[in-house]
Amino acid sequence: MLNSSLYIEKHPLKAEDIQFRKIYLSALASFIQKYEGAFLPEHQALFDLYQKEFIGSNISLNIKQSDIALVLTYRRKRFMFISSDYYFFFDCFFILALGDKQKGKRVLLLLKKNVNFLHYLNAKALYKKLYDSSSYQLKKVSNELVYSWRQNTLFKEDLYYTIGVVANISSGKSTLINALIGKYIEKSQQMACTAKIHAIYNKPFEDGYITKSDGFLKLGINKEELLVDNPHNVDNKIEVYTYFHLFRQRKIVLVDTPGINSSLHKEHEILTKSFVESEEYDKILYVCNICALGTIEEQKYLQYIQRTVKNEQVIFVLNKLDDCNEEEDSISDSINNLRKELKIYGFKNPVVYPVSASVAYLSKKSMFNIELTTNESKKLATYESFFNGPYYDLSQYYNFPEKEEVRQSLISKFKGKEKYVDLFCHSGFPYFEFLI
Repeated sequence: MLNSSLYIEKHPLKAEDIQFRKIYLSALASFIQKYEGAFLPEHQALFDLYQKEFIGSNISLNIKQSDIALVLTYRRKRFMFISSDYYFFFDCFFILALGDKQKGKRVLLLLKKNVNFLHYLNAKALYKKLYDSSSYQLKKVSNELVYSWRQNTLFKEDLYYTIGVVANISSGKSTLINALIGKYIEKSQQMACTAKIHAIYNKPFEDGYITKSDGFLKLGINKEELLVDNPHNVDNKIEVYTYFHLFRQRKIVLVDTPGINSSLHKEHEILTKSFVESEEYDKILYVCNICALGTIEEQKYLQYIQRTVKNEQVIFVLNKLDDCNEEEDSISDSINNLRKELKIYGFKNPVVYPVSASVAYLSKKSMFNIELTTNESKKLATYESFFNGPYYDLSQYYNFPEKEEVRQSLISKFKGKEKYVDLFCHSGFPYFEFLI
């Protein structure tokens, strides 16, 4: 349920008046209580979001079982009689049994006991449509609702591909994670004050909502709630669920670990090394800061990674290349020198991807029409003025058969956004995304 995308934005209930919405939510709450006795935390969190979006969090509900009949009763609306039975049944299946046919059967049986026979036949037809992919057209159920169900269930069938992201402080790791996701999710480690593992899970499609589990579960959190950790949560892990604006969609979890080179927070090192040694990941993404190559801290961490992680599981990202000076620095030399250094530490045929996560993050947000802050807009304008030249074209360091296909796909998808697509490609990021 936590990694499911919601369909609230286009929910048919939004077209109803406030009084009917209250009756509908009362009926839904009554049915959920009948099904499970008491709300499970994830169902309570989702219902709280329903209430917030449909009637407001400050309005109290008087939950009555009789409201189920009122919701299903045919009502005169404009010049026809309608019932809300189909989308009420849809919500029951979605909240209680998404992608789980056995639970869906239990929901259907409970509906049979609580609705009349004709409504039960409608519930049964919807059950077959959702769980058996029946080709029968249900005129009262929008294609968008059924499509959202399909996307969620297909997504649920896949396994998560786990990428652990590790680095020393000031590597641009958090910016790189935000660039992969395409939105501001992770604050920089300089801003962080707690030793926590942040696991960020992708969802099947963008629904405008972010879920956070940090000692308690909440759906539809705002930016402040996202960035402030719960001081009372004794668990070392925080989970966040949101849609990733990736070049290639796949079921990914990014595990952000604290930087280990903080003299003030030694617990960060303990927590990060515990994750690395757990081997609970498919890949480790090691983020190198081009301005910190060769430092003692970097050498120690790289040597630890070489001893601990299988060679084929490690990917290296050379970040902050927007900090390079064309008159003083050679990007190609920096890439080659890092490869040589990694070989000295024992890495065999190390893969190094050069990127500017900062350029990628801002250009991707612009491609997806995500609003920039004033400072971000100024920064993007600066990047536009110098990052399109050949020196900063990081795409030249990627050579693989599908490279041009990646670029053409972006141009086709983001018509009218060509300048941001070019900037994104120059950042090296779409090729990095494709290859990982």
